[in-house]
Amino acid sequence: MKFLSVLLLSYLLFAPATHAATAEHEHHLMMRGPEKAKPATTSKPVIAKKAPSKKAIKKPTSAYDKVMGLMHERMMGMTYTGDTDVDFARGMIPHHQGAVDMANILLASSQDKKLRKLARQIITWQNEEIGIMKRWLSARENTPVANDVNERESVKGFKAAMHDMHEAMDIPATGDINVDFSRGMIPHHQGAVDMAWVQIAYGRDPELRKIARDIIRSQPQEICLMQYWLNHHTEPKHKD
Repeated sequence: MKFLSVLLLSYLLFAPATHAATAEHEHHLMMRGPEKAKPATTSKPVIAKKAPSKKAIKKPTSAYDKVMGLMHERMMGMTYTGDTDVDFARGMIPHHQGAVDMANILLASSQDKKLRKLARQIITWQNEEIGIMKRWLSARENTPVANDVNERESVKGFKAAMHDMHEAMDIPATGDINVDFSRGMIPHHQGAVDMAWVQIAYGRDPELRKIARDIIRSQPQEICLMQYWLNHHTEPKHKD
């Protein structure tokens, strides 16, 4: 079983992206009935055991901190309405933008082929979803705030997902552009998955539910790819 798991992960890393996979990310998926929300899973990033050298590139890591700080500020400062669909779009737009910004930073500095491929996919797919959500939201910006907004289960769910993500991303930088990208993007992706489950549980809009389903299907796979990369590019902790 362990061998099969490794083989599967290797296939995901090295197999080229297919037309079918791209189509799935473009949201040409059949709708299914309402699904029950699943408990959020915990994906803890692997911490590199090797200390960064004095020559390690610090600039990209500082850029990561800047874009993540901006994302956190926009997400935590958003106005909730109690309308699950509106709140999902308002929170996911800056969340996706943070991923796109991190991916662009990686492409500007990294030479790792596997992570560069992933970064390009993130930019393509998440920019597309940002466009869809912005167009959807443009006609709903005046959505009134519910009187019991803070008591809505969807609002509680979104806030919990954001809190857990921000806490998990508060990890020390190594100065290694590839390691820091992977360690930051894993909890970032997990946050998107947790928010998507809230949308599936309480949202109604078919277009946004398609985006949520796509996130739930695709981003755990990308988490596995980054975890696999970290496991093979950071030094294991040796027992004394």
